[in-house]
Amino acid sequence: MGTVAGFLLALPAEARPPEQSCQLSRSIYRDVNGKGFELSFKGGRFESVSQWAIATLRHRQKGVKTAFDVSSMQGAGGIILTPRGNKYRESKNDLNLYVFNANLTSSVERGAPTYIFISGLGSFDWYWNRDQGEPYVWDTLWKFNRCS
Repeated sequence: MGTVAGFLLALPAEARPPEQSCQLSRSIYRDVNGKGFELSFKGGRFESVSQWAIATLRHRQKGVKTAFDVSSMQGAGGIILTPRGNKYRESKNDLNLYVFNANLTSSVERGAPTYIFISGLGSFDWYWNRDQGEPYVWDTLWKFNRCS
């Protein structure tokens, strides 16, 4: 394991960066824009074999805005978020989640990525959650905050 990642994994859990000791399915992220949004992931057992978590978008003052089923694309290895609930059945908006390390390069490291980006989340929130009013999440980068 002569790589930096191998070195990090050999360290005791308390000596590693927090995101390296946490799985994405237990991670909580904050919007880097500082608008008070939080994106949390919770793993579990689900009907679909490809689903491995539920992601919940919250605002510190407004509460829960949207929840998503989180699943892996078969074959390609990508991560997709599918809006949960009857309100979104017509949206047909699966959103792609991209992961990045601390250097903002594409990452497949063990543990939760330092940064994530969800393509189309801003326009999805604006079109489908207008009834909830401001603030809207827009397209933002998310930074690992803590493990649940």
